[in-house]
Amino acid sequence: MVSSGSGFVVSPHVTLPNRHVVEHATGLLVLNPKNPGGDPLAAELIAISDGVDLALVRCDGLDAPAVPLVEQLPPRGSDIMVLGYPLGPEFGKSLKSTRGSMVAMPDASVDNMCLYD
Repeated sequence: MVSSGSGFVVSPHVTLPNRHVVEHATGLLVLNPKNPGGDPLAAELIAISDGVDLALVRCDGLDAPAVPLVEQLPPRGSDIMVLGYPLGPEFGKSLKSTRGSMVAMPDASVDNMCLYD
């Protein structure tokens, strides 16, 4: 079985995908954002969170800059853009984006998830 998902480079050679993207994987490959049509690069799972839907993946062949991270979510009503590669080959290998706004902030009753539309 082959599946795909999105992740962001957060430090040299390290990406941050969602846990659900990698948790049952028997092998991992990463597409280089500088060369999305090139051969996939071998990667390994280095950490997976039990509490939030996040993981860390190391890919020594990846040479891409880290995205800047913020310490605080945008306030409710803020315009946001969500980027990713949903369903991989089914929707193509190019980056997808959608715009919307923050409509609900993290709430302990729903595992501290936020909601955007």
